[in-house]
Amino acid sequence: MGLSGNHDMAENAAVKFAFALSYCSGGCYNGAIIHNRDIAVRLFLLCLAASILAACSTTADNPTTYAYTIEDKMRDNKGFKRLIIAHVNFGKPSRLYLQNYESRVDGILKTYLKKHGYSFVSSALFEQAWQVAVRKYGNPFDKSTGKLNQKTFRLVVADTFSQLQERNDIDGVMFTDLIERNVQFTTGISHVARWDGVTRKPPLQGPGDSVSSGFNWAAPVDAVSLWVNVFALDLALQFQGAGGIEVTQAVDMKASNPKFVRRRSILGNKSNIEEGIKLAMHPLIVMKGYPGASQ
Repeated sequence: MGLSGNHDMAENAAVKFAFALSYCSGGCYNGAIIHNRDIAVRLFLLCLAASILAACSTTADNPTTYAYTIEDKMRDNKGFKRLIIAHVNFGKPSRLYLQNYESRVDGILKTYLKKHGYSFVSSALFEQAWQVAVRKYGNPFDKSTGKLNQKTFRLVVADTFSQLQERNDIDGVMFTDLIERNVQFTTGISHVARWDGVTRKPPLQGPGDSVSSGFNWAAPVDAVSLWVNVFALDLALQFQGAGGIEVTQAVDMKASNPKFVRRRSILGNKSNIEEGIKLAMHPLIVMKGYPGASQ
């Protein structure tokens, strides 16, 4: 299908695409009698090491890892290496304070994927096709109301993909959304927040390094994650994953009554971004030390 495709063709393709929018104790050596003292010592040390490793593994596991989706075409890592990153989100745009950092995160993501054999076509090609589709069906996102018209969104996406099918140098389209999560810090001696596979301590902003015992750690706090969706040009979802990056609010130590406020510096920690990317792309690119269970 090319630019001459009519409304019905785009709508039929959009139906196929619609499903993806719905988002959005026993011992080590039981009962054995060991007569050789050296063997007994070695077995004891092996059991001790195994216990330590098991304990470490249990501690490292993070039950908040995202339930990824991956199709065989991408799991086999064959013939699906040429991607184009969409300049829009797979749904509503990111919060305004996050939009300034989208290009930074996309740049780090592209570097990571290129190291693993992926290549990228200019995003300008997607943007051009998107604008053609918007002129046909209208803009799916209304800035004045903050609402997304899902039917229009599906039609615009379907028409955009239809235009890209005319090319022979693109295997799929990747949406890389910076999405806001609401998280909470744990109470007790140690305060941490866990979401989408990461564990983060509360950042402090201003003078001082201790928070009063009466501080409300249970208050909801904003955090950001990377949400990735990869579609083939026939609109079939091939991969979906997410990884937490960082908390975007900090404890304001200047106030007489400390409270959570927007951080002055957001997404400046490259290591946090890289961890979020590795989580979001697993198991398409297997993450060493992945904290979740295999699916």
